[in-house]
Amino acid sequence: MNEEQARKWSHTRRKGPGRFVALHYALPASFILTALVTLVEFLGNGELIPIWLPIRIIVFGFVGFFIGMFQFQSKDKKYLEAAPGFGLPTAFETKPSR
Repeated sequence: MNEEQARKWSHTRRKGPGRFVALHYALPASFILTALVTLVEFLGNGELIPIWLPIRIIVFGFVGFFIGMFQFQSKDKKYLEAAPGFGLPTAFETKPSR
């Protein structure tokens, strides 16, 4: 990981893994894959079965979640190895309590 990538990841990781996974993997995967599978179903059968839509969104959301968590952990591991060399923080920053 070079310095520019490390700085970008530092900014992203401050937002937390939940936000990263939801915005970059779980939500896009659930809606895009649901749309594709539904399109294939419609083209193949000529009809849609409505009960499958929410099931697909949930299942593909879980798939996206697990892939996203794997990606977050992988990028974070690379960041933790490179961050000290660039003077970037390695601990998660927390908001001060009021």
